[in-house]
Amino acid sequence: MSRELMDARLFSMNNQSSLKVNARGEPIGVTPRLVKEFCAHVEKCVSDLQDLFRDGLEEKCQVGAANAAEGAVQHVDEFAGSMHWATYRATLRRHGTWRRDLNVELVTPFTRNIASSWSTLFESDLFASLSDAITTSINKLITDVEASAAAGLKDHVHAQSSVSQEEARHALGQTMEVVKEALGKEQKEISRCLAPHVQNELTDGYNLALEERGQGSVARQKAVFHNYIHGRKHDVFNGGAEVLMGRLSTAAETIGKALNESLRKLAEKIEVSLAVLWEDTRDVPDQVRARLQTIQSVSKLLDQLDMWSKAAEKASAAS
Repeated sequence: MSRELMDARLFSMNNQSSLKVNARGEPIGVTPRLVKEFCAHVEKCVSDLQDLFRDGLEEKCQVGAANAAEGAVQHVDEFAGSMHWATYRATLRRHGTWRRDLNVELVTPFTRNIASSWSTLFESDLFASLSDAITTSINKLITDVEASAAAGLKDHVHAQSSVSQEEARHALGQTMEVVKEALGKEQKEISRCLAPHVQNELTDGYNLALEERGQGSVARQKAVFHNYIHGRKHDVFNGGAEVLMGRLSTAAETIGKALNESLRKLAEKIEVSLAVLWEDTRDVPDQVRARLQTIQSVSKLLDQLDMWSKAAEKASAAS
């Protein structure tokens, strides 16, 4: 080992907590360690959420799409037969939304089939495992901090660690509440995405029906829209199921990004809280003297090694 490297490590011993470097002298720090562990926990949480959405809703969505497709043609015919021709034309012109919303009515069999599973899923605590994993990482780090303290500082370190732990618990609780609220808003938006999807898919059908003019046009309009629905119904509602599941998967990823950002701030907050220990440790006379003695002893040893090395070089040159 070179003198320069030894001096650098001695400086590190004199100015940093042992938690700051690993066995190879590589910097790790509180924040990098926590962020790395937090990111792994968040990645698992996102994957678990996506699996949960698929397991809890995908089959229900497929059945709901089939139910909606099966009743679509009959519902469109009954819808057209229940109103005045002018109202029907106005509905076509506004792509299904006029006094009544045909798009919403068409997806009702779909939403009815997933309603119970949807409510059960989103009323459960989807972040309990993540919260437990984050808490475990924090507690493990604080335990390591306490273990790294000198014997005379154990009580002081334990007291400060307890403060840091409580601060972390409170901050984590706030983060989880914010994330739960965000997911709640997201799921409400997603649950309302089906009717706009159906309207978009049926736009061409509404427009084609409107092209019918003149005598007998109302009957032709109804026939055109009937045939359009008959030919497109499975694509429309199966596509709706795919849109819904895709939005849920994206929501999980979005929540994951928000979690990573919030938890990075939490890691930094914990490091700031624990940094008091580093500062206080440097101010304790016994610890300062102990470190200085270590530095002086090692320095003497290095000086002796330098002398031996130079003597050996001279002897080698003389021979």
